[in-house]
Amino acid sequence: MDKASAELKEPFWQEFKKDLADNVEPAIVGFGVAFGNVIKGMAGVIDAFLPKMDGIARRSDSITERFAKWGTSLKTSFPLVVWLVVLGMTSLAERLVPDELWELFRRVVPETVVKRPQGGGRRRAGDRECLAAIVFVATSGCTWRQVPPLFGPAWPTVYRRFARWSKDRVWARLHRVVLDELGVQGELDWSRFAIDSVSVRALKGGF
Repeated sequence: MDKASAELKEPFWQEFKKDLADNVEPAIVGFGVAFGNVIKGMAGVIDAFLPKMDGIARRSDSITERFAKWGTSLKTSFPLVVWLVVLGMTSLAERLVPDELWELFRRVVPETVVKRPQGGGRRRAGDRECLAAIVFVATSGCTWRQVPPLFGPAWPTVYRRFARWSKDRVWARLHRVVLDELGVQGELDWSRFAIDSVSVRALKGGF
């Protein structure tokens, strides 16, 4: 112990203790002042924005809401579908006419017997591609002439297929099988429906 005490009395340790006494307190005070200045600056920034926080919050809500709608609409976005087709990541017909819908459609569409002269004629446009083009026209609001060539069949072919299927009441039968399928899956809410004289003949004198 005496040896350790003697070591601490050497000039180095005496000078070290003097430096601590002279510099630690000012350093602590200096850091404290600096930290206080940072906190004061942050409080000033918050105080400056507080009166405008309501407007900023509303603006942020509007921006993030538009972003959310954009993000959730990508799955059905036609420009994205086109890009995926161009990149070879998906088929346009499969995108607009999923396998589940295609299987239901095949139940109701009449079988077409193609008769061609021997050794000639173009290959008949696929029903799925035509149906995808019809879905595009129905959902996008474009005209028949505006059907993009990415679908494969030309617009007159798409229109003729639509007209023939309409004449054969394919859409009414498809609607029925879709409802039947949803009913089997328990996805129909029968608490909301309406009956009118167009679909059900009204009795004399009412009900």
